[in-house]
Amino acid sequence: MTQPSPPAGGQPALANAKAPPAGTLSRSTKIRRSIIGGGLAVFLALFGFVADIVGIIDFAAGKPAPELTTTAAAPTAGPDPEPSPTPAPAPSTDPATTIVATTEAPTTAVPIAEPSWTVLHEGLREHLGGFGWGDGICSTDQLDFDRLNIDGFLNKDFPEDGSVSPGMDLIWDDCTGYDYAAYIVAAAQTRMVVYPETVTDPAACFDAGTYVETGRQWAVDPWAPENLPLETGATFCVITDEDQVALATITDMGPAEDEYAGLWVVLDVTVWTWA
Repeated sequence: MTQPSPPAGGQPALANAKAPPAGTLSRSTKIRRSIIGGGLAVFLALFGFVADIVGIIDFAAGKPAPELTTTAAAPTAGPDPEPSPTPAPAPSTDPATTIVATTEAPTTAVPIAEPSWTVLHEGLREHLGGFGWGDGICSTDQLDFDRLNIDGFLNKDFPEDGSVSPGMDLIWDDCTGYDYAAYIVAAAQTRMVVYPETVTDPAACFDAGTYVETGRQWAVDPWAPENLPLETGATFCVITDEDQVALATITDMGPAEDEYAGLWVVLDVTVWTWA
């Protein structure tokens, strides 16, 4: 039996075959997908079973279960946040380091003392005169009211040549040859006022002596007592060459027993300084 020859063009005629509608799968494709899906399901089931077996073994061996860690995403760049205020430190309870706040008392201004006359020496007793012409030589008594000697008395000198020693303020010269005669001389840089009465105020003495010349002298003459009526209680007010004030009050006086010696006096002396 001979086969019929194909039609012209080389393609068999499929006049009776129908094409599947668009969008539908063929039977063979469905079978293949079913086989692949089933195999994948079997694989996942086996993997889960194996993981469970490993977890049970690790739990029995005491191994901790693995921890899941998450990494926070890095913050995106943005404007700088405002700094938060720094909290104040807690107060210390250690007595060695605890600082106790103290309140200082208000200071009171101390007034500066104004300068005034201040006692420098007081209660000094000095004897002047009464020596005269012993052995034909006469010396004078000279007093320095500013300084004391090593014995605590006023510094004195007794020159025999009539000179005035440096620093001396008052010169008592009884080399007159008369029992009741003497010369009272203020040194060249000294001012002196003789009061017939007792004076104790240094300010009054300083004011009075400021207006007199230096180097004054007085003669105590028994034949002319009106020139200087010198008696007990009279005061020598002396402003020294260092501008200190000496008040020397006569507490006793009299003639020398020797006819060639002159008048003598005892003085109570107080010296003031301006400070």
